Amino acid sequence: MIKPTPRSLIFVGDVFLPTSVDARLQLNGEIVLNLEGPITQRGKPALGKVNLRMEENHLVESFGRAPLAACLANNHVLDYGEEGFLDTLQALDAIGTRWFGAGREEDNYANPLIVDIEGVSVALLGYSSAVGTIYAESGGLGVAPVELARIRKDIAAARERGAARVIVCLHWGAENVYLPRPEDVEIAHELLNSGADLLIGHHAHRIQPFERVNGRYVFYGLGNCVFPDFEGPAFYADSGRPTVNKKTTWNRWNLRSLAVSYNPATKDMQVYRLEFRGNRLEMARWRREPRPTQLRAGPLYGKLYKASYLGGKLKAKLVRWALRPYVPWPVNPKARLSLWRSRLWKH
Repeated sequence: MIKPTPRSLIFVGDVFLPTSVDARLQLNGEIVLNLEGPITQRGKPALGKVNLRMEENHLVESFGRAPLAACLANNHVLDYGEEGFLDTLQALDAIGTRWFGAGREEDNYANPLIVDIEGVSVALLGYSSAVGTIYAESGGLGVAPVELARIRKDIAAARERGAARVIVCLHWGAENVYLPRPEDVEIAHELLNSGADLLIGHHAHRIQPFERVNGRYVFYGLGNCVFPDFEGPAFYADSGRPTVNKKTTWNRWNLRSLAVSYNPATKDMQVYRLEFRGNRLEMARWRREPRPTQLRAGPLYGKLYKASYLGGKLKAKLVRWALRPYVPWPVNPKARLSLWRSRLWKH
């Protein structure tokens, strides 16, 4: 296997580190990851969602080095409010890891982050449209939203600041679904035509397809890079108390992810498959070499996506039930079906 040069950027998917793991990849380059949750022991939990946090900073211990940058544009970075978010920035600053995609609107959510890779100026931009994302209100802290006009403006601003390459990270799609949403395919094509050199997606917790459009690539979902099973209080009520104790045990496909090596100087790119097992992240062999596919938003793709959505959700539930059978009680099939239908296309 040919290793990328030190001039490469290594993009990986969702990273959640409640404890340290062995993620010392034998890849030469600067790591850019999606940090799936705050690093904090403080803060007020956000209401009505699964709340994630890492009480200690395990990035250097786990990866063997400080990542170059962390994308904070996701649906968990503000799970413990502004206190938790500010603690996260302090923890990242302490190890020299830069960040982008979240903050205050007046500061454009720290977009773009300009980094120098051996003389090549690269702009990193981050945005989220995932369910549970906390956006800024009344001058407060929040995550940059996926808005086409906003991202186009930010791409142009990055070019004006001298960026030779512009890379956009997008937290989007539906969890456990193989195909990207039709609207996300449209946005991706628009952004590539608007001057983005590379699009990196995450949030689905599984690998999704990637495309080559006019010589430029979009990776719709890199999957979970490092994301151990977890358990903890969740869905906090107005009283400040959790309503459930949430336990998540990942399926096999949730333990696989992609790493994308991108050389800003030459635009050379390599794709690697990773597997996370037993608290260890390892390089995995491909049964066949990865190849870009072609996705075209339209009526036919809309039908394919709906089938992928229903299949992905059903498969995840069936496998989970087969491994841990249970009968929900009390059971109200009519009410449960109504709730499921109302939330069907809310990703």
